[in-house]
Amino acid sequence: MIRFRKRARAGAAHRRDDRGSLPMAMLLSVVGVSLSPLLGTVVVNQVTDTRTSAGRAFALHAAEAGMSTAVGQLRAAADGTGAGDPTSLPTGPLTGSIAPDGTQRYRVTITYRDLDGNALAIPLTAEPASADLVATGIRAATGTFGVGTRGSRTLQATYTFEIENPNITGGQIHVRGTTTDLCLDAGSAKPAAGTPVRVESCAGKPAQQLWAYRPDLTLMLVSSRTVANPLGMCLDAGTAHTAGAAVKTQRCTATTPTPAGQQWSMNDVANIAGTATAGSTFDGSCFNVGNPYTAGSPVVLAIATCNGGPDNVQTFLPDPAVGSGAAGAASKQLVNYAQGDRCLDVTNQNVAGPYLGSAPCRQATTVADIGWRQKWTLPAVNAITHIGTGRIYTTVSGTDYCLRSPGVTTGAYPQVTPCSNGSAGASLTWTVYSATGVYVTSNQIVDSSGLCLAAANPATSPAEIVSGTSAGPAISRIVMRTCDGTAWQKWNAEPDLAKPLPLTRIYER
Repeated sequence: MIRFRKRARAGAAHRRDDRGSLPMAMLLSVVGVSLSPLLGTVVVNQVTDTRTSAGRAFALHAAEAGMSTAVGQLRAAADGTGAGDPTSLPTGPLTGSIAPDGTQRYRVTITYRDLDGNALAIPLTAEPASADLVATGIRAATGTFGVGTRGSRTLQATYTFEIENPNITGGQIHVRGTTTDLCLDAGSAKPAAGTPVRVESCAGKPAQQLWAYRPDLTLMLVSSRTVANPLGMCLDAGTAHTAGAAVKTQRCTATTPTPAGQQWSMNDVANIAGTATAGSTFDGSCFNVGNPYTAGSPVVLAIATCNGGPDNVQTFLPDPAVGSGAAGAASKQLVNYAQGDRCLDVTNQNVAGPYLGSAPCRQATTVADIGWRQKWTLPAVNAITHIGTGRIYTTVSGTDYCLRSPGVTTGAYPQVTPCSNGSAGASLTWTVYSATGVYVTSNQIVDSSGLCLAAANPATSPAEIVSGTSAGPAISRIVMRTCDGTAWQKWNAEPDLAKPLPLTRIYER
């Protein structure tokens, strides 16, 4: 025990011995001194990188502020009525600072372009279609800068103006036929005034066959709009319609109301019909193919022989991309948003038919001249909730025919039935949604079982088209689908329901 205690005290004494610690301390000191320059460089680099990153962030914020300033001035260029005023557009460059000490400066250059993408000279002498914006920001409070200047950031974007005649894709107008697919043809993409219109092969969708049906009931060649003629070229057969008068291209007029020579309706038998005077009823004239089934045949006016068919002389079938003209809520029509120019239609005007169709919208200068087959009375929609519930019906010779849903019945289609049909019950009740503020639920028509009224997509549902062997675009049947918010289920939606923001193609240079 005594020996054990002595050893313990000896061990304790040995542990208190600090021999060897001084060399270790010296070694650590040498290493620390050796590493200090390296560590200092790392710290300095980190501080520099942080400052650089912060400077780049400040420069980007300045560029973004410059872009916002330019967009604000573009939008503010309007006259006293709120219409756009090209003379008030900023010419640039726009400069400024977003910091109280004068730092975070920006500079924005603006290049205006016409419908063809050509740059316009300043001062502007024509209405621009778009503007290219280049905004450069820098943190420094002094010194010149521009694209590529050290420490600067540059953003580029395209601002698209909403002009009176928006950029419509356009579509072909087919002559009904069973052997040859022929379309209205202007002869060239930019025809001269007075060029006769003919029918030519629809193959390839050439630019001279892409037409837009506008709300003023003019038919405009989409490719014909230029800086010198921003309204484009329209189909015209003269002010006084006479038998055999050639249909030609003429400069679209800005006169209000639209002159009768350029105002064309689509009647119940798909004739392109004329009017006697601006805004009046049909005058008995319509487009007529001089030589049926013959490419190159002229298009002339027929008088007093219209309202026949369907045939390959006076019956025309527009592509959906042609547009809906004046059709919509004001004309008591239901326009399908996915198809553009197609309206809910009682197929062949047969109230006992097995299905309804999404057919080319009938057009007329007065609502009274639109046939009952596409004229629907809807339940009143609450201005606050944007919802209305009730019956949807058309009136035929004094009898109201209601839209009837088959509900969840497999393979069945909505039809019309007399509204007095006591056995129809809840199948005649529909909930109509207008612009709810939510894209998915806006502009839908829903039956009592929760299904949505829709036009069948002919690309995915080829069996669900209106039967027929005529050349030209297919006509979809009306179907009931599980509500999914797609365009096929939207009716009378505003043209810009899915319109992107005016500022596009945003990227950093």
